[in-house]
Order: sequence, then C-alpha cells, then structure tokens
Amino acid sequence: MQNKTIYSILGGFIAATFCSFLALRMPNTLAVTSGNTEAKVTVTSSCSMINVVDQEHTATIVNGHFEEGIGETTLQSFCNDLNGYAIYAVGFSNYTYGDNTMASSVDSAYNIQTGTATSGDTSSWSMKIGSVAGTYAPTIENSFNNYHTVPSTYTKIASFPAVTDTVEGSSVTATYATYISPYQVAGTYTGKVKYTLLHPSTTIPKTINDLTYMQDFKDLNEGEKEVVKDSMILNQEYTLTDQRDGKEYFIAKLADGNIWMTQNLDHNIVTTPNFYTSQNTDIPTSSSPLTINTATYTNTTWNNSTTAPRSYDPGDKCWNGVVRDDPDSTLNNSIISCSDSSANKHYSIGNYYNWTAAVATNDSSEFATKNQDANQSICPAGWRLPTYSGDKSYRNLVDTLGLTAGASGNIYRDPVYFVYGDIFSGSSITAGNRGYYWSSVVYDGSDAEWVELLWYNAAPHYSAMPRVPGASVRCVAR
Repeated sequence: MQNKTIYSILGGFIAATFCSFLALRMPNTLAVTSGNTEAKVTVTSSCSMINVVDQEHTATIVNGHFEEGIGETTLQSFCNDLNGYAIYAVGFSNYTYGDNTMASSVDSAYNIQTGTATSGDTSSWSMKIGSVAGTYAPTIENSFNNYHTVPSTYTKIASFPAVTDTVEGSSVTATYATYISPYQVAGTYTGKVKYTLLHPSTTIPKTINDLTYMQDFKDLNEGEKEVVKDSMILNQEYTLTDQRDGKEYFIAKLADGNIWMTQNLDHNIVTTPNFYTSQNTDIPTSSSPLTINTATYTNTTWNNSTTAPRSYDPGDKCWNGVVRDDPDSTLNNSIISCSDSSANKHYSIGNYYNWTAAVATNDSSEFATKNQDANQSICPAGWRLPTYSGDKSYRNLVDTLGLTAGASGNIYRDPVYFVYGDIFSGSSITAGNRGYYWSSVVYDGSDAEWVELLWYNAAPHYSAMPRVPGASVRCVAR
C-alpha cells in the first residue's frame, strides 16, 4: 500500500542578496515483513526532489524598470511511483507560508505585490517554470510556461506521467521577474516560493481553505498537516464546522506552532446508541462506537458523580468580556445572548463538562495513574484536549504568548479569547471572575485532574480539581 508522501524545497530571489535553498526529504513508504531469523524492509516507492542554483537569484533594479530572468534554479525530481508525480508551488515571504507579498526588509510598510505588471504605479513580481532539454518530459501547468502570478495557495505547476519500475529523473527550471515602479521606496526586497513534490500526482495537497469540517484533520497525514498549517496566516481566524451537530468554530494557528480552537466547545453530549465513533470524535480508532449513557443537563440538576459523564448547556450565551474582581452572583449578570449586537462570538460560554464527559467515557476511573494522559476526548476527531505541559498544552501556549490574567491582561483577548466562564456544579455561575479549562492529564488516581485556572488577580496557573464540576473545553489539532 502506498501512502501520499510530500517532499519540499524552497526557492526564490533576493534583490541585491544571494538566496540560499533548503532541501527537505520525508520518509519513503515502507512495507515490513519478519520471520524467525530475519527482518526484511521493502521500499515500494522512492521519490525525492533536490535543487541546483544555476544562476544567482539577485538583481539591482532602477525604479521604473522591468527585469526578467532573475536567477535560475533547476528542480531535479527522482521518482519510481507508477502513478506519476507532480510539483506544486506557493509563494511566501518573511517565512510566513501562504503570504505571497514580497515585503521590504527595510520597511515592511512598502510592499511589492505578486503580479505580472511591466509598467505603471504598482510594483510586482512573478515566476516562470520551464523544462530542461534531454530529461524526462514534464507538462508545465496553468500557463506557468510564461511569467505568472506567484500563487498564494498550493498550485500545480508541473506534472509527470506514470513512470517505469526504475527511478526516473526529470527536471524543471524556476526563474523570476519583477517590475519596480518609479515610486517604489529604495531598499532590499525579498521573495520566496516553496516547491512541493507530491505523489501520486492525482492527489492535490489540501490547504486550510480546502477544509470544511473540524473532522477533516483526522484524514491528514503528518506531511499534509504541515501543508495545511503552512497555508494558515499566523493568528488569522478561520472557521470549521463540527460534523456532529453542525456548529461552527473559530480556529487559528497560534505562536506555539499549533492550531487551536479560539472559542469554547459547545457540543451537547447525546445518548444516541453508538453515536460517538473515531470518525467523528476523538476516541481511539481501535475502540467500539461509544454510547454516552447520561443525557446533557439543561437545568440546575447536577449529579455530583466522580465517574459518570455530565454536561450542562447554558444556551446560546456569550460572556460580556468584562473582567471583575467582584463576581456577579448569577449567570445572567455577566452573560449576554450571542445574537446580541455587542456580543463577541469568540466569548461563547459553550458547554460545561465534568472530566468524565470531557474525556468521552462512561467511567473515568479507568484513568487512575498519576500524570496519565487519557489521550481521548469529546473534541471532534482530529483534535484533542490539551495536555498539562509540553507541546499542545495550555502551559506551553500561555508561556509562548506571554499571556497574563486580570482586567489588564491579554489571556482573554485576540488571538486566544479564553473565557472567564467559571464552573458549573448545579448552582449559579460567577462568570467574569475566573475561568477553568480541563486538560487530558490525570492528577491522581481518585478524583482530580490538572486544570488551568485563570484568575482575576493572579497570573495563569495550574492546579487540580475534582472530576465533579463542569468546566470549559478547548481543543487543539492533533
């Protein structure tokens, strides 16, 4: 069986500066067999892509001038995939994938946009792909055989038909052109393009704009996840839908390098037989479909069970964004309808879950070892509850962004929007004073797990809480 594999290199040019290139290789597809006395590894397909800089990618340009043929790089591909293979490209600058603006290293306020202009007031740059004579013949796609706007999302630039059972070599060249208007501010400007080899060639790499559902992440391999992540602009919000109930969520790629929900989970747990599967929910693929045996609570009745799942739905309510050290005594004093014109939907209260519901089980006593990671959750498939520390944790996110709590803090602001939603245990909710978020990690073997506490008058900190009360849930992409 052949898996989709991605190989990438970087190319581009720098005006008045030499551009370096980086070759990246990912593991081949392997089939492994074993016997009593030996182990055999069979490489079913072998593909790689390297680059050779034939001409330095640099130019010194006088304003009002069109310059073409800025440098030349040969992209050499070697692949024995019988389905053929293809090369895709995306432009970026300042190491922000998906941003195809050539930005000034002198003053980022002055930009050179992608395009093919050769005169006028707008400076631009473009790219051109050619084939190398005497090699396995490629097909240049989408008019890239002439100067073409540098794409802002992954776009096929060349493709190769099915090959033989030997490793075939083929090459294309990449070069650039730019027009500098008479009004362009003097300085050094840089532009870069990422080239990706993909096989089989019939598969198109997905970007964030190709995804519709939260669960789409579960079908991506690690290379494809990186392509999706590369396509996202840092801190920019996107929206995806939970297939289980049709609810839409804000997500963003944050500074810790991970993709997070930037609002609370609002899924009402249901008791439909076999409703929760590994295709729609973050439970192991080896487990049987799950039936949550306790209904969602929609009133103030709350059974303080340390094992049975419980959740509470306050309705379509949003926190009003006011942080206070004198918490209100009732829910409605700090909460407004999310349909209110003044509501920020990032501040949706969402649902409150006890820890058993948060880790999507009917009896959380199965997780009894201190510091154990439950590694499953009520999050959509492809997403998970954050851990206590390390990558994909609240602690790492808070530290990376330098988040602070309180009215003057930034822990509830753009781009993270953590909510001061308090907890629910069958009584009133003092929203606006503090916030609690479940992690996936067991604190001890009886009734407490690590949680994140966001207090009005203290820095974000981490402690333990019994499994009984309802707290908020945020999910991070696996």
